[in-house]
Amino acid sequence: MGGRCSRRSSSPSQTQLNDFTLVRSIGKGAFGKVGIVYHRGMKKHYAMKYMCKVRLQHKNVVFNVLRELQILKELSHPFIVNLWFTFIDDDYIYMVNDLLLGGDLRYHLSQVGRFTEARCKLYACEMALALDYLHNRNIMHRDLKPENILLDDQGHAHLTDFNLATKIDDGMLATSFSGTRPYMAPEILATALGQREGYDMCADWWSLGVCLYEMLRGRRPYEFHSSSSTLQVLSLMINGSITMPAEWPNDLKKFLLGLLSTSTRKRTNDLTKFSTHEYMQRIDFDSVLARRVTPAFVPKRTRLNCDPTYELEERICESSPLYGRHHRHRRKKNSHTPTIITDRCGESESTNLNGPTQTEVLDKTFVSYNRFKAASEADGNGKVEEKKDKSPVPSTSSPNNRPPQSQLSITSRSTNYSIGGRRFLDLTASNSPSNFSPASSTCSVSNNTSILKNRAVVTNHKSELDGKLFKISETVA
Repeated sequence: MGGRCSRRSSSPSQTQLNDFTLVRSIGKGAFGKVGIVYHRGMKKHYAMKYMCKVRLQHKNVVFNVLRELQILKELSHPFIVNLWFTFIDDDYIYMVNDLLLGGDLRYHLSQVGRFTEARCKLYACEMALALDYLHNRNIMHRDLKPENILLDDQGHAHLTDFNLATKIDDGMLATSFSGTRPYMAPEILATALGQREGYDMCADWWSLGVCLYEMLRGRRPYEFHSSSSTLQVLSLMINGSITMPAEWPNDLKKFLLGLLSTSTRKRTNDLTKFSTHEYMQRIDFDSVLARRVTPAFVPKRTRLNCDPTYELEERICESSPLYGRHHRHRRKKNSHTPTIITDRCGESESTNLNGPTQTEVLDKTFVSYNRFKAASEADGNGKVEEKKDKSPVPSTSSPNNRPPQSQLSITSRSTNYSIGGRRFLDLTASNSPSNFSPASSTCSVSNNTSILKNRAVVTNHKSELDGKLFKISETVA
């Protein structure tokens, strides 16, 4: 990012790379890096993830990234890391997200070993609300783990990294071997071994159970070596048993066993079962969703809640981390035979291409995204302003407290294109208003609170967005 200045308008609807200044680097992965950036026109900090297009093509994940971007464009939730801008240049794809300064749960586990029960309980509730929001939109995350749960400066949890997320229609099953193996549900492993036809949203709740167990005990419920085969891991889950300390409350043990049931029919697999369990009977989920529950742990603002070696490596390699690389891969041709992604990372089909490469298709079909502009166009008012509302999420106990339609109206258009005889969809943001109409149904909880079901809740917390840390976490499929 460096010292180049821009005389362009500060309007966020015209955001481009020149509008940002790099503050520091905070993460890296196989395809790019993440840095804290400052938008000079808006006078606001964000997290920017920038991925090298050549590396994406070499790893055959260009269309994975497009899928991730399309999913993120449709999301806005208090416990999800939200996307604000996307754009590209000759060498990079840029994603500008919420900035969370609290670090990820993997970092904090490495510092203290395990968390208190109260701390874990709130994280689990916040992630359950995030999963419910996704599943109501037919989105499966498939990579829920401590590395992908980030804390804001107030201590609330946010789900990130949608690189393996996918959409599945009602009644359909996913079939690809996707995720991080220690957190994969047994039905994903069984599908990979040909023992099942597929899996559904229930797999995300298993991952949440593994995370909760690990946060409480400092280790996962099933320990196995990285060299263990998929069959060995599945056998361990099916035939093994989960040990729990005697001092743990019985309702907690039952709750964990519900999340970690190898039977999808018996598993706690939706928000209703999760919230009505005896272990959660004193939790007001309306208050959790509205962020009115005070976290047991608040990250220190006087320290960097991530690995500082990321920034050191960046300083050693480049004085201007983005601009210094601008010409390095310019128009570099891929020398090996490209492949096509069939579903997710780790599953590709080699083929000779007579048509354009993935990056060439990307350059022709990519449409920059701007959340402010999308909301403004959906509103039809022609003016873009960031919300300054610092109030909590409206209570879900009343069906009249719905967010404005403009905050829910980010849709997509799809354009077919062909590569080597295979057809793909151009997943880009639409400029047309959405016809999405949220449902108003709620479900009753034992403590007489009502939980939001099938309805989007969208808020902008400037106080929380002004201090966040977004951390990249690459996944081995």
